[in-house]
Amino acid sequence: MLRADSDFKLSPALATEWSSNTTVDSWTFKLRDGVTFHDGKPMTSADVAFSIKRILDPKVASGQLSAIAPFLAASGVSTPDPKTIKFDLTSANAFFPVILTSVMFGVVPEGTTDFTKGIGTGPFKLQSFSAAANARFNRNDSYWVGDGRPYLDSVQIATVTEDATRIQSLLAGSQDMIDTVTGSNIALLKGAAVPLSISAGGWVDLAAWGNIKPFNDPNVVDAMKYAQDRQKIMDVVAPGLNAIGPDVPVPKTDPFFPSDLQAARLRPGQGQGPAEGGRLRRRTRPDAVRLPG
Repeated sequence: MLRADSDFKLSPALATEWSSNTTVDSWTFKLRDGVTFHDGKPMTSADVAFSIKRILDPKVASGQLSAIAPFLAASGVSTPDPKTIKFDLTSANAFFPVILTSVMFGVVPEGTTDFTKGIGTGPFKLQSFSAAANARFNRNDSYWVGDGRPYLDSVQIATVTEDATRIQSLLAGSQDMIDTVTGSNIALLKGAAVPLSISAGGWVDLAAWGNIKPFNDPNVVDAMKYAQDRQKIMDVVAPGLNAIGPDVPVPKTDPFFPSDLQAARLRPGQGQGPAEGGRLRRRTRPDAVRLPG
């Protein structure tokens, strides 16, 4: 219903207005006029309520259930009128509108049971889909944004699992864009393609059970941190596209990054390590590469 930029600044989408009470445990959204689904049906608050309640249904096993179930029950979703939807939360949440910006909170028509048709309100209509193979989308001439968008007549997405084949398809021009380009291929594409990077798109870690020996000993954990040449590892995984951060899964580009957080240091007499302490090497990686021109 809303969009958020990299600083979590919100802008209207399917909803044009949103507000809360003073205790931020009740949120009201006003929906945009003139929005229709791909099948021509007008979008109303009933469709939004159906979509959110479906996510809240444990039987659906939505990936976003855990994101809203702790503070929203299906009984808290109401539709005062066709253009207004209200969420009465079970506990206060000032970031509720930000959570709704996830693509997983897309709106589908009320009563939808057949999701193979992919009916939504987006810029492209689903024409065909083959799991783990390809999907084709055609332009939605009734897209609510207007101003000539979308600019493309159609988009085709093909699944190619082999890295070498994907790289070759891009270089040969049969593909305009590929995603998830790994370390060695970044160097291979240099000069032949333009990287489109998402800052702090992921991180690499060495995970262990903290309740099992020897990893229940903080000294062992510290030792493992110092034992790794993290910069060398990341220079192989994502050469020239990695960054350093403390041991938290929050990128430095995030406005909520704890800038005053200090890296852990070995205590005197417990070994030697680099002065900057044990820290994760967070990285940025090209999630897509486009041929010049």
